[in-house]
Amino acid sequence: MITTLIGFAFVGGFLAFMWKRMAFRWDYLATHFGQPWTNPPAFKLMQNGIIYGLGGVSQSYSGILSIGVFANGIGFKVVQPFGLFHTPLFVPFDQIKAWNQDWYINADSVELEFPNAPEVKIIMPKDQIDWIHEQSRGGLAMPMDASPNQTDIGLWKALAGFYIGMTILAILFYGGRWALGLPVGL
Repeated sequence: MITTLIGFAFVGGFLAFMWKRMAFRWDYLATHFGQPWTNPPAFKLMQNGIIYGLGGVSQSYSGILSIGVFANGIGFKVVQPFGLFHTPLFVPFDQIKAWNQDWYINADSVELEFPNAPEVKIIMPKDQIDWIHEQSRGGLAMPMDASPNQTDIGLWKALAGFYIGMTILAILFYGGRWALGLPVGL
């Protein structure tokens, strides 16, 4: 019994440490834009976002990000329990620059850049940005040209397409041989 409790305490402490450690980019934004969450006029739950900057690997908030649109800015909040160490953010529209970005392979995306917090950027799917722009009645400027931070991912898209194509061909070839009762092995 005691061993089990110690194990749970250890795992819980380790998870809390990891959540706090992985929130360092969010903490950076919170020093500039942290505010208590208030109920926004327009709200979407379970949205996606990727935060990168300040070195290291980017942090994905896939399906755990809440977005609120106010008359003068955007609110971001991480859904609980994942938002344990994430102070809600409020970013005024005049503190956001939006750029088209090729981050996702399967969807258009937009990079949000913050002049007051230039070290960290947020990548979001373009359909979420379109919704924010619509709800803000033009308060959020639509994305400009390609991001100056953009890397060329054309090669990655080509490789992904090649591997997907080869996988489909292998399934068709070996599946066809199996359906005809022919040997499938080497």
